[in-house]
Amino acid sequence: MNGINAVKRHSVGRGEFDVFEDAGGEFRFRLLAPNKEIIARSEGYTTKGGCMNGIDAVKRHAPDATIEDQTTSEAPTGKFTVYEDAGGEFRFRLVAPNNEIIAVGEGYTTKGGCMNGIDAVKRYAASEEADFEVYKDAGGEFRFRLVAPNNEIIAVSEGYTTKGGCMNGIDAVKRHAPDAEIEDSTE
Repeated sequence: MNGINAVKRHSVGRGEFDVFEDAGGEFRFRLLAPNKEIIARSEGYTTKGGCMNGIDAVKRHAPDATIEDQTTSEAPTGKFTVYEDAGGEFRFRLVAPNNEIIAVGEGYTTKGGCMNGIDAVKRYAASEEADFEVYKDAGGEFRFRLVAPNNEIIAVSEGYTTKGGCMNGIDAVKRHAPDAEIEDSTE
């Protein structure tokens, strides 16, 4: 917790933010303690303005942020929500503990098919067989799709403005899907 407390202490006042462009052309920042030790690093931003907005967000939110320790056995897990869409198909979403949608499944004609899709995501997400394909969509956003060993797409992501954000989404699927509970709103 010392690192977290250092971020809270130094994000406003005595700390220093170091902004730089990485080898991939993304802008990043580091929060440095007064002794110049790095105490936090950012994700990549496509623009310097986005990076500066990230710094402002840290300055605003870090001092009062609550600490969620996910290293304990009581760490919150994600959940799969099952629902029926307007067209009568069954779908699922993988939702992170902070209620952000991490991934969604395709439409299934039966609830059993949808439950099989969830089972496949749970089984493959964190396995060595997992195949996450990262791509850029027509709108320029990064997305991923989880492909099962039989080459079927079993889950896709929302759009991310940075590749780093997309990679974080993949990590979240790997972390949360295997133990996620299922919340069925069709019952």
